[in-house]
Amino acid sequence: MMFKFVVIILFIFLSACLTQQVDDCTNYDYSDCNTLKPDSALVTIKFSTTKLKPFTLLKIYHGFAEDSNLVISDSFPEGILKLSLPVNKYYSVQAFYHLSDTKIIAVDGQKLKIWKVQVCDSICWNNNSPVIDVKLKR
Repeated sequence: MMFKFVVIILFIFLSACLTQQVDDCTNYDYSDCNTLKPDSALVTIKFSTTKLKPFTLLKIYHGFAEDSNLVISDSFPEGILKLSLPVNKYYSVQAFYHLSDTKIIAVDGQKLKIWKVQVCDSICWNNNSPVIDVKLKR
C-alpha cells in the first residue's frame, strides 16, 4: 500500500516538473506558441569537415550507439545537420574521421524532450532543441 502511495506522489511530482505556467496573460508573446503537441522536433548535429574530406560519415541511433538501433547512416557535408526526429527519445551520433593513418570515432547524444507551458487559457508546447556535438577537438 505504501509503495502505491509513493509511486502516485512521484508521478504527480514528475508531471509538475514537465509543465510550466505563465500567469501574465496580457504581455505574453504567443507568436512562438505551438498549441499542437508535437510528435517530432528539430535536432542539430555539429560535425567537422576539411578541404581534403568535405564529407563526414554520420551514424544516428535511437538510444545509445552500442544498442545498434540505427536510424540514419550517410555522409554529409558542411558541418551542421538539422533533422526532425520523434520526441521523447534519446539519440546518439557517431562521426567517423580518418586523419592520416588514424581512425577517430566521435560520439555524443542527447534526449529530445518536450514539455507544455500553461499560458492562461492556452497550452504551448516547447522542446529542448538539442545540439549533438561530434566535432573534432583541435
